[in-house]
Amino acid sequence: INIANSLHVYFFLFLFLEYSTRVSNELGAGNPQVARSAVAVVMSITVAQALILSLALFASRGVFGYVFSNDIEVVDHVTTMAPLVCLSVILDSLHGVLSG
Repeated sequence: INIANSLHVYFFLFLFLEYSTRVSNELGAGNPQVARSAVAVVMSITVAQALILSLALFASRGVFGYVFSNDIEVVDHVTTMAPLVCLSVILDSLHGVLSG
């Protein structure tokens, strides 16, 4: 779980660094339409990746709790928290892009 989350964070960190440099270079060169296109592309990639990750997590919410414990109570709590984690993944991805 921690490795997957780290890969998710680092993937977007490098993507944001690349996109923010691209946007600032294009704005500095006086090309606002190209900068707008770069933002649209990175938003599309972000939304697609966040939805894929969230859907995979939501689809496996019944077995996801067994990563933490074999106790049925813990598994049930993780299952009930899975939609919140999915929403958190989506919002965190969008926040990173929009703040970059």
